[in-house]
Amino acid sequence: MKGKMESILKTVTVVVILMAFVPGINAQEDATLFFLPGISQSSLSNPAIQNRTDKLVVGIPFISGTGARWNASVPLNALFYDGFEYDVKRLYEALDETGTANASARLSMFFTSFQYNNFSFSFSVRERFFSEGVANREIARFIADGTAGSYGKNENFGAMTLFLTHYREVAQGFSLRLREDLDIGLRAKILFGKFHFSAKDLHFSAETDTEANEMLLTPEGSYFVSGPFVYSKNPDTHLSGFVVDAAPGDYFFKPKNLGIALDFGIIYRPNSFWELSASVLDAGMLGFRHKSYDVEFVRPIHFPEHSLYQSNHPEGAAYREPRVALQDIIDSVLQIISVKKLNTRNVLSLPVDIHFAARHNFNTKYSAGLHNQLSFYRLQPENMLSAFFTAAMSPKLDLFGSLSSVNFKNIMPGFGIVHTGGRVQIYFTSSNILSIIQPFASKQLNLSFGVNFLFATE
Repeated sequence: MKGKMESILKTVTVVVILMAFVPGINAQEDATLFFLPGISQSSLSNPAIQNRTDKLVVGIPFISGTGARWNASVPLNALFYDGFEYDVKRLYEALDETGTANASARLSMFFTSFQYNNFSFSFSVRERFFSEGVANREIARFIADGTAGSYGKNENFGAMTLFLTHYREVAQGFSLRLREDLDIGLRAKILFGKFHFSAKDLHFSAETDTEANEMLLTPEGSYFVSGPFVYSKNPDTHLSGFVVDAAPGDYFFKPKNLGIALDFGIIYRPNSFWELSASVLDAGMLGFRHKSYDVEFVRPIHFPEHSLYQSNHPEGAAYREPRVALQDIIDSVLQIISVKKLNTRNVLSLPVDIHFAARHNFNTKYSAGLHNQLSFYRLQPENMLSAFFTAAMSPKLDLFGSLSSVNFKNIMPGFGIVHTGGRVQIYFTSSNILSIIQPFASKQLNLSFGVNFLFATE
């Protein structure tokens, strides 16, 4: 079982490294739920939105409020094919010279909401993931071509910066209708960090030692890592590495990795036709102290001339498949690092989302508006602007259509539907409906879905 877990850890490491090269990926908290405020989970984009069902709402765990989003200059099948098999060469050929990567996802563990007079209360537990980074495509070329092509040369493959974070969020929210024209909301969050990787400006270069007849691959820099594993060194073989050490507490609540965050929201209705709203999400910080390490590269990897390989021609001499070669490089990297276990807390700020929206209600059935979402990451901000139209087709069925653009590029048509029955509410939304048919071939994909149970409170 231990060997299987270590194999899984190595595979995840490989995929994470490759995902760092996918340029232009960006993902934010899903704004499409805001277009259909009859969905209780729409309060996740603005805590001032009230429960409009007049019932106790309980989302099905792992389904309601779960979603994923990315926008990329290359489709995911530039890296993955036949399920989750990956092709480094295909990725390199699709890449620009450099690119940034911002991504996030959420998995709903529990959600509930209910209305009492002028108050709406909500409680949620979610798994949150986000990442961002910058990588030079020449690093992918080295992986795709093999070491033989760099022998006899001095090459600089550029730098890579990568941040990865996974945490659990426990949140209590409320909305208060102060007046008929004004709602305010607040959501307080306690965060429990599970995994964090932080590497800034890692440089990679290769040079040839002609006297020793070997190529030297030199990574320079350091990184911080915290997660359910420990660093160990075998005294007999002198081999070292990170091995899985997952305790039950690593999967639930981890007091040593605590963080806090707040969401604020406001909705103002100057008259019966217009509605203006704004919200700030995830204003807070998260600390990592449990099983935390500072890792520094201290020497190059040595490739003797007789061990060099190429990954371009399967029928040629000294061929090694790129995916196998990458795993071997990762194993070698673990032998050239200096690892220091930390007892201090590493504190990081969260990506903050700011939402602004204006909605015009033509009548009780139809409305239209504009929504803007600005997300601040460590490396660069991302902006998503949407125009939307909503229609109440019946007392139980609402629809929306939208046109969205990320950083004022690539217009995407969106669609959403919610059916609210007496006991069950079902919804689905997407900011790019064209990508649903072939999600891995699309450069933009966004979807959110859920099933809520409704319970009468009177």
